[in-house]
Amino acid sequence: MRVSALVRGKYLSYPDFDAYNFSPPRKAGERSESSEDDESVSVRDSKLIADKLPLTLDKSGAGKLSIDNLPAAKQPQDMILEATYADPNGETSNPAQHANALASQRGRGHSHRGLGLCESKN
Repeated sequence: MRVSALVRGKYLSYPDFDAYNFSPPRKAGERSESSEDDESVSVRDSKLIADKLPLTLDKSGAGKLSIDNLPAAKQPQDMILEATYADPNGETSNPAQHANALASQRGRGHSHRGLGLCESKN
């Protein structure tokens, strides 16, 4: 089994806080990431952090993998982990999982009513 991982920028939004903007402040004339196509932001902001690292599973099918030198980020990120392995039929499978990488357990946003805090449920 081989494991790859990448991180990319993520625009945060929470269903109960639609009036809030969780993006960092930007300079005058700069476009908001939320106004851009999500795909273009993701591609521009992507960084491969693990490329086909070997992973051996134990008898119960579990495995552990450490990824060293994770890039420090001040912005929320989406981490995508993908495993590649041959299933019992000999076909190659590529399951993937997304995880939010946040710098804090709380996110801060602003709205027309002022600042607010919300707990991260991820």
